Amino acid sequence: MATPFLKGVFSDPLLCAAVEEIEALGLSVSDEPHDGSEPYGVLTGHERSRAWLVPLKPRAVSVSSFSLVQPLRSNARAIKHVAAAAAGLGLPWYGFGRRLHISGDHSLSRSLGASFAHCAFFSGTAGPHRKLVVQLMDRVGTIHGYAKVSHTPAVHSLLENEACLTRQMHAADLRSASIPKVLLHQKRNRTALLVTEPVESSTRCMRRLTRMHIDFLGELAERTSPGRPVARMFPRGGAADLEELSPNLSADWRSRLQRQLDFLCAREELAAATGLSHGDFTPGNVFQHGDRLCVIDWEYAGRDYPADYDLIHFLFSLAGLEGSPPVARCNGIHRLLVDKLGRRPEQAHARLIAYLCARTFFLAGRRMRHAGMTLHWEGERELALMLDALSQSRSPSPIRFGQPAGER
Repeated sequence: MATPFLKGVFSDPLLCAAVEEIEALGLSVSDEPHDGSEPYGVLTGHERSRAWLVPLKPRAVSVSSFSLVQPLRSNARAIKHVAAAAAGLGLPWYGFGRRLHISGDHSLSRSLGASFAHCAFFSGTAGPHRKLVVQLMDRVGTIHGYAKVSHTPAVHSLLENEACLTRQMHAADLRSASIPKVLLHQKRNRTALLVTEPVESSTRCMRRLTRMHIDFLGELAERTSPGRPVARMFPRGGAADLEELSPNLSADWRSRLQRQLDFLCAREELAAATGLSHGDFTPGNVFQHGDRLCVIDWEYAGRDYPADYDLIHFLFSLAGLEGSPPVARCNGIHRLLVDKLGRRPEQAHARLIAYLCARTFFLAGRRMRHAGMTLHWEGERELALMLDALSQSRSPSPIRFGQPAGER
């Protein structure tokens, strides 16, 4: 349980869960100063779906803590720079809506050494797979590692997967990317921990697709290809995912997904998996490291994603920042795949459908649901619009996306 003397400051379930995970490390959290405590400022993200806890002293640690904040939007990046500059000057930053006070010696410093003694915390994004992220620093603000901490059994499996795949990728010594080394992976009681080393990187996420991204994805596919055709193009197989979700899906969604799977089964060679996929290849998980990439957060990595899943996921992440309508995003990504990235029109068409089906299975499958209740999930309407538009464009050259019937 979260410390009872928080006086209602953390009535927000997201922050309550983060505080519980901080306390699982052996720390004490309160909204008032107490013996041996250090003050932390609380920054909240968009729609209060995430929060960062930044130590207000020592000054060098406070400045370094803003490395944990990696906003993609220009206005949020500007706010970050102002806050970091204020911290460097020792000035109060009024963007901190609240303050917390944290005391104690956390278990990671006992396991990994005194260099890991200072912490900044990220609550994780609200959702079924939320987990606490800890930036571990020494007294002069040098970053020595990042930890993920979770009480959630589903996340325990993800952290185990990340530990396994990160070790494999680190041992592979990829030419195109740097992969963080695993420093510690363990489960104590109901708390799972994964600590990885930092990799020197630029201070900003990469907000465009570059040759480095393409080279990495190409090498990843080449080095992990099974060397033979792969029959499945979704984690666990699309038919199995649809069967599991069907009792909770609307009739429209069952029909939509079955129609797309039937099409893909008939043209499976266009979108069959080509090797390992990162699974969450977004600007927030990719940084520049010299002339290579630094690629982090391998918890969703696997070998059964459709071809070009990572590439299309990255392009959709970028397009989402622009705020364009869903069908326009889909149309633009199809043009990029064909005109700039060398995919045949029918390949791009099938791989977009396979990607959107895989995203539907992932997002719908991780939602909490109860028997007899219709399932809804984040991005549901956008996915429906794009899949319906692609259904109306079976002739792949040239593609013309029409408006779904509900939008006319």
